[in-house]
Amino acid sequence: MVPVDPTDSRVDSPLFSAAAWDVAIIGAGPAGSTAALHLARAGHRVLLLDRKSFPREKVCGDGLIRDAIECVKRAGLYDELKAAAHPLEGLRVYAPNGLYADFSGEFWTLERLRLDHLLLRGAMAAGARFLPGEVTGVGLGGAGVEVALKGIGAPIEARSALLTTGADLSLLRRMGLTAPSPPSAIAMRCYVQSKVESRRLVVSFDGSCLPGYAWIFPLGQGRYNVGCGLFGLAPGHGAPSLQALFNSFLEGFPLARELMAKGERVSPLKGSPLRCGLEGMPERCRPAARILAAGEVIGTTFPFTGEGIGKAMESGELAAGLLDEALR
Repeated sequence: MVPVDPTDSRVDSPLFSAAAWDVAIIGAGPAGSTAALHLARAGHRVLLLDRKSFPREKVCGDGLIRDAIECVKRAGLYDELKAAAHPLEGLRVYAPNGLYADFSGEFWTLERLRLDHLLLRGAMAAGARFLPGEVTGVGLGGAGVEVALKGIGAPIEARSALLTTGADLSLLRRMGLTAPSPPSAIAMRCYVQSKVESRRLVVSFDGSCLPGYAWIFPLGQGRYNVGCGLFGLAPGHGAPSLQALFNSFLEGFPLARELMAKGERVSPLKGSPLRCGLEGMPERCRPAARILAAGEVIGTTFPFTGEGIGKAMESGELAAGLLDEALR
């Protein structure tokens, strides 16, 4: 094959030639970048596409627990990410009655703005090629699949495709792989700067935020990710306002109240949908076309706390293994 210059994005470059790629991955979040890294290291030619340029912000709790950290180790990025992350002493989970349980282990926080960029850089260092651009469709093609990119006349051809578009199901719907469905939950967060010192991830099911849950995750140097989520209730159908739950948590949960008394919000409150319990699994798979999906687009986020980074990375690893086997 003709070598591809990683800085060459011209439409007439080898990047767009027939059968240039073994795998086209749509979505460069934790699932997509993890899959790209493992596939590239296995010797496959991988093109990673995302509608955003990196680094880019992503609404998230920014917490990494054991599943994510183990994935980082297997990806060979442990030292680099640990140096960038903020290490914590443990995890504390509060029950509605105020009692709590402490969990020991290795826990980090790392803002997604930095985490996703570092994972993408790891994939590129392994040999994957990244191209920012909006994918409008994926279908059968002469080489296996064709990926249509907005603003580009000729499709990108690859032997297989992996869809890792996060909570966004729009591409799967256009491909006829899934029906429209509401998200499993809605979550929102802001960043707080405070003089309070805390060394634990805190997840709360305190009465102040029921029927939702909330979190306080230290990021280091007095910066915190503070947010709340609501599962299973659609706004406008008897569900409380997520904004009201967030305010109730800040006023009613002792640590949150102290945090705000000695600090202030330093970012807007932003929200994002969550997809959990494998609720986004494609209804009609296309094994012959070698089109797979992984990450939150198939509902891999953990329903208990809304943690999605590790589960997305694990599913990206699994998808990479399946594609590696299929392509050999």
